[in-house]
Amino acid sequence: MSEPQTKKIKAQLTPKGVFKFPALTKPDTYKGATKYKTGLVLDPNNEEVAAFIQRLERIRDEHVEKVKKYLTDEGKPGLAKKVATREVFRNEEDKEGNDTGMIVLNAAMKSEYVDRKTGDVIPLFPKFFDAKGQKIKKAPEIWGGTVGRLGVDIMPTCREADKAWGVGLFLDAVFIVDLRGPAGRGASDYGYTGDEGGYSYDGDDDDTASDYSAAGVPADDGEDDDF
Repeated sequence: MSEPQTKKIKAQLTPKGVFKFPALTKPDTYKGATKYKTGLVLDPNNEEVAAFIQRLERIRDEHVEKVKKYLTDEGKPGLAKKVATREVFRNEEDKEGNDTGMIVLNAAMKSEYVDRKTGDVIPLFPKFFDAKGQKIKKAPEIWGGTVGRLGVDIMPTCREADKAWGVGLFLDAVFIVDLRGPAGRGASDYGYTGDEGGYSYDGDDDDTASDYSAAGVPADDGEDDDF
């Protein structure tokens, strides 16, 4: 039996949440790694959120069972018993360290990669869409408090520090529903919900977000930035 390989489930859409400490139009550098990233604050009591979390846990658990079986079949039952899991989310805390009752998912993507054949450094950027699914050519400045969804690839990941398995959300796209800029206010703060349901980009790009599955619906089918 060959060692189980992790596989990305591509083009998945998260539930709608609030972006926390987003670095989406300009990457953030931390410990030598430069990435686009954001936290996504969600209400665990929301049915769509609960279903999405259950799916992440299922992806994690199914892979862990494969790892345990592989180790057992290889004559390493002791190692199989030590295979651990961790939460697929973290609890949100306020400035005083108190639990807010909300949860946070983290998603990130590298800002560049090196082409193995040519050695060229290729820059990477998230895709941006408005609430209608129209592609945004020039992304606006996105601040914390912006409401939206994320297009991600999902993959089981093992945290190096404790060898515990969770899931990684690899950022690919950003869907803006209620935009917050430097002033910190969005349309909803003024009681405006929008005639068409959210932020709309006034551009001439015909591309849409049809490649992304709704949360909980698998497509054809991180650095452990997750939790």
